[in-house]
Amino acid sequence: MEYVEKGAWLQHRLSFPPPSHFIFEDEAEESQRQCETEQKEAIRALEVLASRVRGAHPEVYDTSGSFIINTRSVEETSENALACLEDLCKVLYEEEGLKGEQSEFLYTGFSHVLLPGVLENRRGVPLGLSVLVLSLARRLGLPVSGVPAFLSPVEPKNTIRSLAREISTVAPSAPPCILRVELPSQASVYFDPFNKGAKLTEDECRNIAAMSGLGEEGVAKTASPAQWYAAMARVMVQVHQRRGESDYVAHWVYQLLAIDPHAPEWTEMSI
Repeated sequence: MEYVEKGAWLQHRLSFPPPSHFIFEDEAEESQRQCETEQKEAIRALEVLASRVRGAHPEVYDTSGSFIINTRSVEETSENALACLEDLCKVLYEEEGLKGEQSEFLYTGFSHVLLPGVLENRRGVPLGLSVLVLSLARRLGLPVSGVPAFLSPVEPKNTIRSLAREISTVAPSAPPCILRVELPSQASVYFDPFNKGAKLTEDECRNIAAMSGLGEEGVAKTASPAQWYAAMARVMVQVHQRRGESDYVAHWVYQLLAIDPHAPEWTEMSI
């Protein structure tokens, strides 16, 4: 899942104004330094969190700090993976107080969306929390992946229409974002980063997907890089749309359309 974290750093960098936005060169350089500093601090924070998770069961990690997959005992590997997931959730939710943030974040900025802000404030929307959990799981070597059904747009229509005609003042509900641990000896375990890592069955995931207006067929699949990047772009569109920042809405819509040639937002381009 390295590509998810790479996408998060790109999302963070693109949230800063481009150099052409500034009149003075030193302002542009200062903005760039701030971006780099925030990313470096976030990476250090992730490494510290990973070290704390490993400390609970150090025997299941190799010398590089990566989870050991024992091919001779898939049952033991599955048990260890679930134990490590429990350790991860304990560190994040019990010790660090990580919490889900509702859709009101759209009016306050990016602190609950972008990975550095989620790490600093211990608050995040479903997508932001999922990116944090995946970034941490990657450092631990845990086989955690995203579920495509929960990265699809809940209300794909009218994104471009709203941009062209008016800015809605009603914040949409934050869609769920479910993750999955792929285990060698049993069915995959689903969990909800927004709900303190609560475990879910596949049927429960399908029901959530159906109730949220998302496609059930994507529950048992693994989300692709393009699906993650498109989801990151969509949440940025929502942030700027609700803040009335039409130029930035257009910027992220263009990013979204470039990422996904099959995005439903393309249907609005005839306007």
